[in-house]
Amino acid sequence: MRKALFIVVLALAVTLVAGCQPRVFKSCDEVHTVYKGGIARPGYRQIGPPLRRAPHVDKALYDANRARDRDKDGIGCEVT
Repeated sequence: MRKALFIVVLALAVTLVAGCQPRVFKSCDEVHTVYKGGIARPGYRQIGPPLRRAPHVDKALYDANRARDRDKDGIGCEVT
């Protein structure tokens, strides 16, 4: 019984870890449907005009969508 329970718990843990991958967006329009102010890494520094909305700060999400940061200031798809 203990062995079966251990196997079930282990399988559930592996499934949960595999499902924790950050979402990769295809475009900024897709990002804005979920995160209105864009996505940023911790410690970002705005370059250019001030932001109209605060970005969602999440390192893993930013790293997965780094291509969306055209000016390389640490904020992807920012709304200025």
